[in-house]
Formats: sequence, C-alpha cells, structure tokens
Amino acid sequence: MTIEANPTGQVRRALTADEMHRIHTTIRDATDTRNLLDAAVDALYTALLADTGRTVDQLPEGDRLRPCDYAIPTSQWQAILGAITNRAQAWGTAAEVGLELALGLMPAHYNDPQVPVPDLPLPDYRPAEHTVVLSREAVDVINDCEAHLGRLRTVYGPASTLYQDALHSWHRDLAALVTMNTGAHTQVSKDGSLSLFAHTSSGLVYALIFHGATRHCTTPGCDTLIADDATTRPSHTDAAVLNHEHTPSYPIDGPRPGTWSFHS
Repeated sequence: MTIEANPTGQVRRALTADEMHRIHTTIRDATDTRNLLDAAVDALYTALLADTGRTVDQLPEGDRLRPCDYAIPTSQWQAILGAITNRAQAWGTAAEVGLELALGLMPAHYNDPQVPVPDLPLPDYRPAEHTVVLSREAVDVINDCEAHLGRLRTVYGPASTLYQDALHSWHRDLAALVTMNTGAHTQVSKDGSLSLFAHTSSGLVYALIFHGATRHCTTPGCDTLIADDATTRPSHTDAAVLNHEHTPSYPIDGPRPGTWSFHS
C-alpha cells in the first residue's frame, strides 16, 4: 500500500465503537505480516474516510493518503498500534511492524481525555517455544565477554562508571537476545571477539556489538587520541594537541572499557 502524495482533506476525530471493532476484527483475522499491515491500515483509513462515502480503494486515480492529514485520539492510536504489534508476534515481526507503523503508516494523534482506552483483546500469539541455538564460537564469545567484564571490575573497581556501564549493557542485551520474540528459532554465531550475530526465523538479522571506548587525553584543551601502543594523533582535523605528557582516559595496559548495543 502506498501512502503519500496528495492529501484527501483534514480529518481529526475519534473512531466509533463499530469502527474500532472492525479494525480489531481485521487485525485478529490477519494471515501473515504483509496481510496484517495492509488490511489493518486499510481498515483504519477506510474508517476515517467514512464521511466521504469512499474507501481507500475508491480514491480518485492519482490520490494517495497522507497520514499527517488524519488524527485520532492518542488512546485509540496506542491501542491500535499495540494490537497490530501483538498480532505480529505470531510471525516474530512485532519490532519491524511497530517501526513501520509508527514511522510511516499510522495517522497523527492528539490527547483527548474524554476518549477511554479501547479494549482490543487478543490471544498471546508468541510461539509456544523459542529455540535459541548457540554455535560453539558464540559460547566462547559469551565467556570472553564475561571475562572482559571481570577485568574491568578488577582494574577500575565495581562501583566505577566504566565497569557499571559495560556490565548493564551486556546483561541487558544478552537477556533481550534470548527473550525478544523474533520468531520461533534464533541462530547465534560469533561476530568478532566480543560481539554476536543473530539470524532469526522471521528473517531479521542483527548483531550484538561491543563498542570499545576511544582512549583520549583528559587534559582540558587537549584533543589527542591515544592508541594501544601509546602513539598519539589528533582527534579531528585542526584539533588542539598540547605539547605535554598526555593523561589517558584509561590505562595503556588496561582492559578497554565500552558498551554493547544491537545493530540490524
């Protein structure tokens, strides 16, 4: 479905109970991710076009919907988005569907305290089992990451920001790798000495990557980067490099601080 180009007019109103029911039914009866997006979005804008007596498919040739020309109460907007992403759990595509809806398909929304939060009950569509397969090399990476955290703790202290930031980012994202629903099967392999790569049955691929901190001089006014072999270079073109004994942000012979994050 293409949603862009010519506006069909400004529409700002709450959906009726019957309209919400039809949208809910459409979401419930979807057969796959693409059908879910197409049918739910079609039902939503057909409801908003009701005053014109037309449906999305009956727009004049060349006309396309612009989501910014429509607005519904925030409570209804959140309920519809939640119901669609919940339904997408069946195929492990909730994250992609939610992003596509929020960034390009859903209408605008506005706060209206008089419109209650709609009840759009749906079953739990997550697969009954989620199998996570770790390659031998991935297991080694996990062990290496835990060992790296241990070195950070020893050198910088358990209360240090360098250790705490690394610890929380690793355990948060490792837990998410196991628990987030991206289909019934996830294959995890090595993607670098401290990073993992995941390929899911929904087709989503992503990496859990360690971003090591860049060692720099902490002296005010000195924009110098310091390599592992103690050589130095300007942090950028025209950077101020002072002629002095540089103070590294972490020791030359110490473990490299950093944090983990997901990238798709």
